[in-house]
Amino acid sequence: MESVQAMKQDDGKKQVITGICLILGSAIFLTAMIMKFSIHSIFDFIFFVTLAGTGMSLIGAGYSDWLKGKGPVELGVDQESGFIESLPRKMYLQMKTTSEFEADLYDFSEQSYSHVSEQLNASHRVLTKLSQWTSNSALRPAYFTVYDQLEKPVYLIEKKGGFGWRSYVKRASGEYVAYTTRTKNKTTGQTIYKYIEHSQEKWVAEGDHFIGHMALKDADGNAWAVMKRGAINTEVPESFQSIPGSLMEWNRNEQVPHSLLAFMFIIQFHDSM
Repeated sequence: MESVQAMKQDDGKKQVITGICLILGSAIFLTAMIMKFSIHSIFDFIFFVTLAGTGMSLIGAGYSDWLKGKGPVELGVDQESGFIESLPRKMYLQMKTTSEFEADLYDFSEQSYSHVSEQLNASHRVLTKLSQWTSNSALRPAYFTVYDQLEKPVYLIEKKGGFGWRSYVKRASGEYVAYTTRTKNKTTGQTIYKYIEHSQEKWVAEGDHFIGHMALKDADGNAWAVMKRGAINTEVPESFQSIPGSLMEWNRNEQVPHSLLAFMFIIQFHDSM
């Protein structure tokens, strides 16, 4: 298994390179705006700000990752043994329409069982905020906190920017415990998401990315849930129907680990872009 240290350095290089390319691309729109100012220049300005803001955010995050990769960074043992005792068979994973990514796992009475919210990167607050304002794409890096039903932080998530898909999961104390990947099933063409602790695949989600139906299973192949992006159940409250999200249908709804909920939120963020 590739070490977290090596993955961090790889993430850093890819994000810096992508950021530089975006800034160079933004220069094209800046030049067009300066050379030929007209009513269309407003579009040049929008593209310039979007590309430049995302590019600077990627360079800042990439440099931080590269520095982290120069030191010892390994996956610790996940001591988070918490779980939700019982969940309704059908729920809704609802996103918030704000500049930051927020989502809640609701039952149909609109009670939240788990919550995730995006946080500003303390090391690059200005660049992170600029990226949030100018870009709502999967290109930008992002940082999240996952909370339990009592609003207690249980996991921190680092989503890497650029064209890769890797995200890291940390305990609330800050120790790395897992990372996620995305690949393609060469036979079926379906998308496969994996939640990996050390060399073990703890959770796997597979399905059609375009349709938005993903089956979530554990390492033994036991089915836990199905995510259905944009699906509307007749029981879903009207307030859910106009807001992006996924219908959750649980096969196993007892003692649901928080790590599975963190995995779901990661998939929802990427799948919504």
